[in-house]
Amino acid sequence: MKTVQRFKAFLRGERGVSALEYAILVGVIVVGVAAALTTFSGDIATALGNIGDQIDDITPQNPDGI
Repeated sequence: MKTVQRFKAFLRGERGVSALEYAILVGVIVVGVAAALTTFSGDIATALGNIGDQIDDITPQNPDGI
């Protein structure tokens, strides 16, 4: 019972409200980032693959294989 009372007092206090607002904000940001990554994951993989291919193209190749 004390835990519930402490939690209610925490929420009533100014620090509790600020902490709750930050927690909600972090949750919204996490959901947004997850949605963006899910939506653009294929495009990101393609872009990184293209960058890797371009780096391979400009890297000098050793004809001796050493």
